[in-house]
Amino acid sequence: MGQRAVTQTLMNALSANRIAHAYLFSGPRGVGKTTTARILAKALNCEAGISKDPCNVCPSCLEITQGRHLDVIEVDGASNRGIDEVRELRENVRFSPYKGRYKVIVIDEVHMLTEPAFNALLKTLEEPPSRVVFILATTEAHKIPLTILSRCQRFEFRRIGTAEIVQRLQGMAKEEGVEIDAESLQLIARSAEGSLRDAQSLLDQVVSYSGSRVKAEDVATILGVVDRQKVEEGAGHVLDGDGGALLQMVEDLCLAGHDLRLFCVGLLELIRDLMVMQVVTSPESLLGGGANFSDSLKEKAARLSFPELDRLLQTLIQAEVEMRRSPYPRFILEMALLRMVEGRKLQSVEEIWARLCQMEKRLVLESVPSREDLPPKEAAEGRSPRAGEEVPEESAIDSAKETASVRREEREGPSLSWLNDPRWMEFKRAVKREKVSLAPLLEYFSSVSPQGSALVIGVDGTNSYLSGVLEDQGSRRILEGAIRAVFGQELKIRYEFGKKRERREISPPPGLPEPGGAPSPMLPSNALVEKALEVFEGRVVKGK
Repeated sequence: MGQRAVTQTLMNALSANRIAHAYLFSGPRGVGKTTTARILAKALNCEAGISKDPCNVCPSCLEITQGRHLDVIEVDGASNRGIDEVRELRENVRFSPYKGRYKVIVIDEVHMLTEPAFNALLKTLEEPPSRVVFILATTEAHKIPLTILSRCQRFEFRRIGTAEIVQRLQGMAKEEGVEIDAESLQLIARSAEGSLRDAQSLLDQVVSYSGSRVKAEDVATILGVVDRQKVEEGAGHVLDGDGGALLQMVEDLCLAGHDLRLFCVGLLELIRDLMVMQVVTSPESLLGGGANFSDSLKEKAARLSFPELDRLLQTLIQAEVEMRRSPYPRFILEMALLRMVEGRKLQSVEEIWARLCQMEKRLVLESVPSREDLPPKEAAEGRSPRAGEEVPEESAIDSAKETASVRREEREGPSLSWLNDPRWMEFKRAVKREKVSLAPLLEYFSSVSPQGSALVIGVDGTNSYLSGVLEDQGSRRILEGAIRAVFGQELKIRYEFGKKRERREISPPPGLPEPGGAPSPMLPSNALVEKALEVFEGRVVKGK
């Protein structure tokens, strides 16, 4: 069941009589690898002839079914993994088939063979006798040497879908006269994790406990899983933000002996189903757990956005992975549940962005010039928005913003936009990389604005030391190079000293030379002071 790609390929090969000398069946446990090997052996040795549909009634087919056919040899690789067993097998395959067409050697769990055993098997696989077919089955194909893999036709078996397992279990229950509901079958199929053999074993165990009438409560008790109603209750506490109720639920689950990891998985599946319900119009075929949600849970989930559901899923996935290998799974689950509750109280990035956009619009509207700001002619024709009027369109807002900015610059002088530009911090870092002692002086820039091909910088101070350092050609070269690298503009600096700002002006230390003058004997040389500023990343406040 559920291996159409494998079965179709093998049936086509049998119909065309293209029989390989070695096959490798790999895949998880309980998906039909050994069963497929036996059916293939029947197809090769059926007395009705090689066919994709063996009769299953002839003596050869019956003997293979009962495991007593002399030409079909099944070897357990875990128990017969040494070189001596493989040598004995090599001697056996040298003889012709006893009564069938092919001698079929099935080695189960072949990855358990030792390295010498693989080496002994390699020659036989490379040049096998005619009328001998090897079928190797394994759950860990990566442990098989590449020299063996290259000599086999490889077939990858996949996990069987939950719906297919439910369908098969339903047929088995009907044949056995067992009454079982769909929810119970879903629980068994999900617990089997894609293995039909495991699902059959679980069904047999449940029937032994419940008898001919199986209930979902009995299945939950046998499997140790938390029933759907309890999981929905936990999801409701998460959506309500009730952390205390969640901690009490974890306590009750521990006292009842439930596996907390299975509760986490059940909650994860439920949140995933809620996400599917929001995204898909007709989600019935995609829901993993039947999705018989209560009306109250559906109503609460409808208020969740997709990013919120995604955060809940990520938190549960991380918790489930950590619970597998931690000796304290309870603590991990409790912290994950509390993170989910607290995380819902936080605003999402989308909400913050929307609020910022609304705030920007309000600020732009407030910056639209009033009648007092307009020239007489415009004041007679235009007016500012009043309460109750419609908000202007984006184009009108942008136009008003630009007009207000231009007029404000005409009244107040150059804009301070570059000082507020995020790139200004990068500009300061670029200057500091070139000359550490120059970077502190940038704090005395009261305004920075481009005007044509020049960058006009207002400086809060007029003393000769400050002007001398800034007007120095080396300093100009550093500043203009940083402007070119950060802002991408080729501008010449023009200073306007004396732009007052509410801060203390820098004073040159007594004894420091004027630009071009001789150093004072009272203090160390200018170069030494600059070196000290560079080492300590400081600035001169005053000198003594």
